[in-house]
Order: sequence, then C-alpha cells, then structure tokens
Amino acid sequence: DSGHSHEHDHSKEKEEDDIPAWKKKAMDADPTACPFGGSWNTEASVDATAATTDDDLPPMYSGDGSSDDFEKATEAKMAGSDLKSSGNYAAAIEKYTEAILLAEPSALLLANRAHCL
Repeated sequence: DSGHSHEHDHSKEKEEDDIPAWKKKAMDADPTACPFGGSWNTEASVDATAATTDDDLPPMYSGDGSSDDFEKATEAKMAGSDLKSSGNYAAAIEKYTEAILLAEPSALLLANRAHCL
C-alpha cells in the first residue's frame, strides 16, 4: 500500500500520460492549428535552458538616473513605436534600444522591444 488513495487509473500507456490535458484538447480540436506555426509532434527548436552570454542579449540600461535624458528617450521610443507599427522590426529594435540606454526604461518599453526580437 502506498499510503494514499485516488481516483485515477495508472494502467494507461506512459506516452499518453505525458501529454497534458490542455494539449490533448487543442490537438483534438484542430490538429493543424499548432501555436506559432510549429507541429504538435515536434519539440521546440529553442532550448530555454541553454547557457547565454551577454553577447546574445540586447543592451540594457545601466545608469543610475543622474544622466537620464527623458526627452530624447521619449523621441526614440515614439520612433520605435512607429517603426514597429509599420513592420520595420529591425529599425524598431534600434530605436527602442536607444530609448532604453538613454533613460531607465519602463516594463512596457522593454516588452515592446522584446516583441520585435
């Protein structure tokens, strides 16, 4: 006796148990509608546990607030927003990064840049 009782059945195949209920439901609803254009039967190509270096990451704000230029940061942020809206993500990243380096960024500014990556 394992010391506990429960209602579910352990006799199912291990492979079927490895698929979460939400994924089974989504696969049954529309097997071709996999998120992000991938396939339900393949693993993600991005290894979230892989080691990264600073060279892999975009530049971040490192000031102490004493030399922040909010006016220039706002101009760069607005330019980035316009570029993002027009689909020019590479140029938007440059402008968002400029804004981030000019003054302490908001979470929204960081999220907008991340959206373009």
